[in-house]
Amino acid sequence: MEQWISALSAYFYDPLIRRFVLPQVFAKGPGGKPERAVLDAAIADSKNRLAVLEEALDGRDFLAGSALSLADLLMAPMVFYARLMVDGEALFAPFANVRRVNDALAARASFRATRPRPDKRPR
Repeated sequence: MEQWISALSAYFYDPLIRRFVLPQVFAKGPGGKPERAVLDAAIADSKNRLAVLEEALDGRDFLAGSALSLADLLMAPMVFYARLMVDGEALFAPFANVRRVNDALAARASFRATRPRPDKRPR
């Protein structure tokens, strides 16, 4: 679990959140739009990292063992928010295991009670 927490923090947060989600939420490009070059670079980097998650979740429901852990709880909102963004579903399309596990985590009552409102996502 600690290894996954470390990996998610060190290798997944930057491309998925800092360089993909946040530039869309706080767009600073022309006309208040996100800078396409920044997003494209983040997407390319994210695909490499998501391939690792995809393999790790093959035939599994959780990252670390057979039960929900802090690693899953760290991963879930990162993937959820990234999927809400423009190009988010396309980014995650090749990663069926990541989507499957994230959908299951997002269906949990605790996640539903705290997830973002759909009308607040960038367009």
